[in-house]
Amino acid sequence: KVWLSHLLRGWREIGLKSLDWSELLGYFSEVLFVLLMGSTQGSEPVLSPSPPANGERLTCREISLALSRELPRAMLGQKTKGGKAIDFFPWYRAPQILDKYCPGWGWQIHTMEVVGDRLVLLGRLTIPAADGVMERDATGTEELTKTSYGDPSSNAESMAFRRACAKFGLALHLYEKE
Repeated sequence: KVWLSHLLRGWREIGLKSLDWSELLGYFSEVLFVLLMGSTQGSEPVLSPSPPANGERLTCREISLALSRELPRAMLGQKTKGGKAIDFFPWYRAPQILDKYCPGWGWQIHTMEVVGDRLVLLGRLTIPAADGVMERDATGTEELTKTSYGDPSSNAESMAFRRACAKFGLALHLYEKE
């Protein structure tokens, strides 16, 4: 009964309006893993947490669990690379998720340099948690002569920001090779 109620809560939490078996199975496997490993708090399985209440913060572990969940397909974009359609995580979705689970997060660009024909940028994502502050640095780069969507600085920053988010687990599943 307990695992079923958590499964249904998770189904509603990730916003499934129609039956999406891959997302349902992903959440079910998380519930099953927790139950089999015996990780509990009282009689309830320790699952990816709900967003914190006003003024509260999640712990580092809870933030990691929340951000590491596979994202619903509706939050992803798709582009063609090398003739193949691939899913990607648009940078503008990250603040929505970070605001929900990590209130008070911050993004700062530390360096931006031109190296040869490329712009290289280093940024830092800072997330305050109940048990400390977490920081992850990441780089982004773009050709200075790039003629596709965006300009070199915004493209490099987008790359660095998404990479820093992935270091916290956000959209990390998209980086896995099949």
